[in-house]
Amino acid sequence: MFVRRLGDVTADDNCSTVALHGFTASGSAFGELAGLLQRPVIAPDLPGHGQSEAVADLTDALIAVAEVLRAVEAPRMLIGYSMGGRLALNVALDHPQLVDRLVLVSTGSGIDDDTLRSARRDSDGELADRLETMSIEDFLDEWLNNPIVALPPSMSDARVHADRAMRSANQPTRLAAALRSLGQGCAPPLSERLGELSMPTLLVSGAKDAKYTEAMAHMATLIPIATHVVIEDAPHNVVAVSPAELTTAIHLWEAQLAG
Repeated sequence: MFVRRLGDVTADDNCSTVALHGFTASGSAFGELAGLLQRPVIAPDLPGHGQSEAVADLTDALIAVAEVLRAVEAPRMLIGYSMGGRLALNVALDHPQLVDRLVLVSTGSGIDDDTLRSARRDSDGELADRLETMSIEDFLDEWLNNPIVALPPSMSDARVHADRAMRSANQPTRLAAALRSLGQGCAPPLSERLGELSMPTLLVSGAKDAKYTEAMAHMATLIPIATHVVIEDAPHNVVAVSPAELTTAIHLWEAQLAG
């Protein structure tokens, strides 16, 4: 995978930070957060996004993320948002020795019901088929109108335009491949495995994202060392809309861990 190094790469940090973005974004989505965290952040373009080629399936994506983690010094903090959060959760469960702290933002543990998961896989496949026939701009016009990912009117024009430019750099055929291999319908349900997480885990959701706030509140009851923070006035895309509040949540959590 293509790896971006964001923030102050010369800053001293006692924990390597790796961040995984959401669907239609790229590693550069964490640029503002990296600056606020005041530390270097390793942010790969996930398969099928940015400058990274697509992969055949979820297993290949998890192998690629694990390789990124192995390439940085321990201890390691892994941050994942939405689709990137699903990957982060899978990696933390399968390779706990590579993750010392886990931060999941607007992330669920998968679709438990087999019928619903199959239906989601079918709908993701249909969307992927359409994606391959559309321009990236036409797709984004449609995708960003979805209430769960739409940016609020309160965001400045400059930030909205920067977000759109980042997403516009993606290729529709690669995004379609990513949807088929990394979509929610392809992801295994992990709720029964959450008790296996051995590392401290921070769960962050937006107060305006009722679905994920409820899901993450339940996840927090199943994870042995979990803290759930709800960001006021934030939607699903906490990373883009509320990076300062997300930074505060991470800093406070780290301070609590340090005692």
